[in-house]
Amino acid sequence: MDYIVSVKGVSKSYGEVQALKDVCFEVKPGEIFGLIGPDGAGKTTLFRILTTLVLADEGKAEVCGQDVVKNYKEIRRQAGYMPGRFSLYQDLSVEENLTFFATLFNTTIRENYALVKGIYQQIEPFKPVSYTHLRAHETDSYLVCRLLLEKKKKKNSKKKKN
Repeated sequence: MDYIVSVKGVSKSYGEVQALKDVCFEVKPGEIFGLIGPDGAGKTTLFRILTTLVLADEGKAEVCGQDVVKNYKEIRRQAGYMPGRFSLYQDLSVEENLTFFATLFNTTIRENYALVKGIYQQIEPFKPVSYTHLRAHETDSYLVCRLLLEKKKKKNSKKKKN
């Protein structure tokens, strides 16, 4: 694999609004790469394409040598996506949300505590609180914890298949 991410001629429109136009770049393994731009510049759209949540109108994208259209299932097994705006159930507490999402991935917080301990300890005081009462950095900690639970399940699923 020459590139960890390869994007060639990717375009995406939403009606009359063109979110991406002929985007091209490649990221080598170990390379630090960032996307910077104002709101509406297409960063989120590009990440959604790379994580197989949205199809590009034109062009080709690969992640870890896998085509995002042809091999979307494999990419979904390997990749995690933590959006800027997150999906939580407002009527559930932080702990209830984490428990719910862990259950979706057939795991538990206890089972993966060693993996999420550092982050989980930061949000432990807020376990009974609705996420709507969290400050930005506390919300980010929650999201990273949730993502780690998801990634742990994906790794375990891959081991069971081998």
